[in-house]
Amino acid sequence: MAKETVEVLGLKEMDLAIRKLTQATGKNFLAPALRKAANVIRDQARNNVPVDSTPDGVHVKEDIKVRRDSNPKAKGQNEIMYVKPFSKPRKKRVKGQRRKQKNDLSTYYWRFVELGTVNQRGQRFLTRAHSTHKMIAVTVFKDTLGKMIIRETKRLKK
Repeated sequence: MAKETVEVLGLKEMDLAIRKLTQATGKNFLAPALRKAANVIRDQARNNVPVDSTPDGVHVKEDIKVRRDSNPKAKGQNEIMYVKPFSKPRKKRVKGQRRKQKNDLSTYYWRFVELGTVNQRGQRFLTRAHSTHKMIAVTVFKDTLGKMIIRETKRLKK
């Protein structure tokens, strides 16, 4: 079995240049570029997820979102974006009652669809979206980041 090694040069220099540009402009370049890349995987995951045909109004597809980690430095990173179903328990007002009652309309079951259970094989909609579109996402990230850097450097030169 052949081992593959990949050597990437210039990442430290690029990181340093982006940090300097961020300090000069006061703008975060990584978050918008990373969000656009994550949107590519999100869209594919929405296409991959199986849809229940019952008209109950609850579908995993609608809950797949991109969210930014509020404290990525705690994990040793500059930016982190999560692509997964984020669902809050939806509440429904019951007629004649003042308090809202919890209605089981959340899509907590997405894990069982993705990973499977003892009785059901996992359908891997998120994993397939990542594995098939990760290079497209990297290209989108690179292009977006490049455009933002060029635009801001031109603005700084003025």
